[in-house]
Amino acid sequence: MIDLYCYSMNKADTGMDHRAGRECAWACAKYEGQPVGLLTTDGKVYQLAGGLVASNNTKIAPHVTHTVTVTGEVTEKDGMLMIAANDVTMVKK
Repeated sequence: MIDLYCYSMNKADTGMDHRAGRECAWACAKYEGQPVGLLTTDGKVYQLAGGLVASNNTKIAPHVTHTVTVTGEVTEKDGMLMIAANDVTMVKK
């Protein structure tokens, strides 16, 4: 999971490499309502939509910077891949 705002400015802003770490990414998602995305292992970026991002990212914010599985309907809007999902599962490493 990535904070799309910071990632759009610096592609290195992922995981714990995100500026000040997880707290910065979490604050951007939770308190500022910045869009949250999924960065796949093959480098594709999907902006999350649907129930996961409802109420100012409440459900997804705790998972920012973690490796997760998200399942949902994929669409494209203005050149951005979107995935509408309601559930997220943490990936065990």
